[in-house]
Amino acid sequence: MNMAARLQRFNSISILIFLFILWAAVQLGMYLAFGVRTPVDTDVYVADAKGLLSGSLPGERTIWYLGYTSFLASVFFFKGGLSAVVALQVLLSGIAGFCLYAAVKQISGQKFIALLALFLYVAWVKIHQWNFYIYTESVFTSMCIISFFLLLKCEKRWHYVLLAVPLLFTFLVRPTGFGFFVGLACYFLGSLNKIRISKGTLITVGILVVAFGAVLLNKMLGTHILIESYLKAEIIYPNISLGVQAPADLTVPPTHYPPLVRMVLFVVQNPLYFAKISSIKFFLFVSNVKPYFSWLHNLLIVTVLWPLYYFAYQGFRVFPPNRKEHYFIIGYILTQVLTVTLTTENWDGRFLVPVLPFVFILSAIGITSLFRKFFVPQDAKLKSYSRMNM
Repeated sequence: MNMAARLQRFNSISILIFLFILWAAVQLGMYLAFGVRTPVDTDVYVADAKGLLSGSLPGERTIWYLGYTSFLASVFFFKGGLSAVVALQVLLSGIAGFCLYAAVKQISGQKFIALLALFLYVAWVKIHQWNFYIYTESVFTSMCIISFFLLLKCEKRWHYVLLAVPLLFTFLVRPTGFGFFVGLACYFLGSLNKIRISKGTLITVGILVVAFGAVLLNKMLGTHILIESYLKAEIIYPNISLGVQAPADLTVPPTHYPPLVRMVLFVVQNPLYFAKISSIKFFLFVSNVKPYFSWLHNLLIVTVLWPLYYFAYQGFRVFPPNRKEHYFIIGYILTQVLTVTLTTENWDGRFLVPVLPFVFILSAIGITSLFRKFFVPQDAKLKSYSRMNM
């Protein structure tokens, strides 16, 4: 190893150490600010976890949080309390940070992009505040990153067999785990160009996947009162309409129809109202601003997060096409966005937390691409792109 390579390796290790220290400082700061938080839904998760220990499954609605309640039950089984839950959530967050770095390094072939993505993950403290809540956001965000990294490392069939357990756990942490399922389906779709498969088999598999997804989605929608939320113009949970009122002449599908059918019929029969209320939810979710946040809070979001969206768009453009990682990220992000657009945004904006690490992956690629566009010689650009395209 020559001197330049050693120096580069030393610099990378130094930056990683700095980012670890920064991550630890963020965790300490969040602990001092929040301690162990137990909002209203915590009681539901704790009750279901204790129910699991006594041999009873959660109810029809909370069954979709089985992964998280199993996580809590495991801690309780070993006589740990809520402080131990928070400690494990912090640990998972740290593991997820390492996995994010390793995943981006594998995707891009460049340490700088991986370090930049990790920095964005560590520095966006609104992600890490949820490590100290007995809520699903922390575990779900961490497990999505960890599972994505493990997915990238799979090379043999038995690797995928072993991966089934963390993938299933990730899917069952919260209802929006459905988005991870879609991302996973997109990932394998992106692998088809490397697999010899007949058109008939492809069509059959496609139909089965779509049918399974529809049945699963219909079952999940059955646990939520979506149509009722539209009737009261609930844009932000709980019951915040921001002055929007539902028209008096809305067409409401019969209640005996399957939930997914009711949802589709409502959209078709009330297109203008649906477009209006959904576009507001979309903006509030993606922008992360809220009318009741302080002006400084909203200003920081606008000046920091919004430019990262632009960089993510640039990263999407330069990301080599037909890459399975590319399919996963886009499928996952779009499904999470669509889920909130169809349902409701939460008052604290926490639904965006699991999306941001994957936005940061694209942002890091986009920032690096723009930097090289203006400051790096043309031959170095071509060499860098060829590494990403491997």
